[in-house]
This record gives sequence, structure tokens and C-alpha cells, in this order.
Amino acid sequence: MTQISIRIEYNTFEEDDEKILEIRFLRGNVLLHNVFYNIDGLSEDEQDKLKAEAVVQKAIDNLMKDKTVFVIAHRLSTIRNADKIAVINEGELVELGNHNELMSIENGQYKALYEMQFKKQEVNN
Repeated sequence: MTQISIRIEYNTFEEDDEKILEIRFLRGNVLLHNVFYNIDGLSEDEQDKLKAEAVVQKAIDNLMKDKTVFVIAHRLSTIRNADKIAVINEGELVELGNHNELMSIENGQYKALYEMQFKKQEVNN
């Protein structure tokens, strides 16, 4: 098994009177991925949770790369980057596609769940 070293950097800055947290994933000097969160009004503990979630999500993405993986997800952010997402309701396949395809279905079940989950997160933050 080959191991690669990924460096994680955190940076906070102000933009349009909002506090922003940037999380950068680097291999050497190459930026692999970065994530931005509006952390205006979040406690230090909530900011730490965001950092940990971003690190875990990146690790999951790396593990799933170039593999066939079946995931049952409570948090839809876990499967957002999947090639295919199957939405099953009461044992029936009701929707199939990637995140963007499913989000484009008007009145779709995935879209409704995704929007509900992230609106709830915004309210809790």
C-alpha cells in the first residue's frame, strides 16, 4: 500500500463583514482541494467540528476514488461526489443519478432531503 502525505492548513479571514474559514488540502506545494465555510457567529467548538468534518470527507473521497462503493448515508454531504446516487423509498428505486442530476429534478426526493438537511444546518449554525 502506498502512503501519500497530505498537509492540511486552516486560515480565517474577513470578507464582506463575514468571518470565513478556509481549509486547504495540499500535497507538497500543490493545492488538492479547498473548502470555505462562513463561520460568522460560530463558537470555537463549532469551528473545530467543521474542520474535522472536512478532513473526514476528504479522506472518504480519497478512499472511494476509482472504486465501486455502496454507501448508506445519513449525511448527504457524504455522497455528494458519488458518480451515481440511488434514492430508495419504501424498497423502491425512485431516483438515480449524480448529485447535480438529482438536484435538477423538480420536486425530487433527493433534492428535498438535501435542501432540508442543509437548511437545518444553517439554522443550527
